[in-house]
Amino acid sequence: TVPVRKEGEQIVISVGARVDINLKVGDNVISEFTIKNIEILDIREGDPPKVKITVDNTGNVSVAPDRAEIDLLDKYGNIRLAFVQVEELPETPAFRTKTHIIKFPVEIKLGIGEYWAHARFYRGNAIVKELKTVFDVTERLSNYWLFGGILAGIIVLAGGVFSC
Repeated sequence: TVPVRKEGEQIVISVGARVDINLKVGDNVISEFTIKNIEILDIREGDPPKVKITVDNTGNVSVAPDRAEIDLLDKYGNIRLAFVQVEELPETPAFRTKTHIIKFPVEIKLGIGEYWAHARFYRGNAIVKELKTVFDVTERLSNYWLFGGILAGIIVLAGGVFSC
């Protein structure tokens, strides 16, 4: 509503707020995290092994595991085919949960089939999270699908041009 103003009177409206903030100031760095989930992903033939992890950072600074390792084993889990260690892992910001995909570049090319992988993530010398499971290497999709789509597009465009 609009106040009615009479001659010689003033109308004053004031707005106020009370904000209570409870801050604790300090110089402590809290570097705490847990790995909530770990999954060894299926890959295409010729691609490097990939592991998906979900990191929950409960500290006040960005964090990442110190290193990650993976053992690649044959389909029976008996013969070690490769060992890869990655030391530069993506960080998760403070007070956040984030999912990362870690690639493990290997010297060998894995053919189509099933393989075992044993992935481990470390903080210092302690294992934070590990998983040993089977993953699949599937056939690489050929580029014929891409070329077929481009060719179909050209035919459609050419048909429109020649119909004028």
